[in-house]
Amino acid sequence: MNKVFTGTSGKIQDDLISAIAEVMGEEIRREINQAPFVAVMVDETTDVSNRAQLALMVRDVTDTGVKERFVRFDDVTGNKRVDDIAALLIRFLEDHDCLDKVMALLK
Repeated sequence: MNKVFTGTSGKIQDDLISAIAEVMGEEIRREINQAPFVAVMVDETTDVSNRAQLALMVRDVTDTGVKERFVRFDDVTGNKRVDDIAALLIRFLEDHDCLDKVMALLK
């Protein structure tokens, strides 16, 4: 009986996606830390399972110009209050050490 290894198992794919996301997240964090200021953009959308998703993007200036990147989705289905969303945004800004660099918050 021949065993075929294709490298496409769900676990391997999930591990690869997680590793890539971690590297990209660290690069975004590094660029944000070096930027003199940042803009944060948020928007809400409802996915196919009827869950409210907050999309978070950042825009900053790097050596190569202005960069705008999607950072993540956060499920806000149970926490749609302004206070909850503001706390989520402040936590993100504190985690990325850029609370004092925010020049704009866009929706």
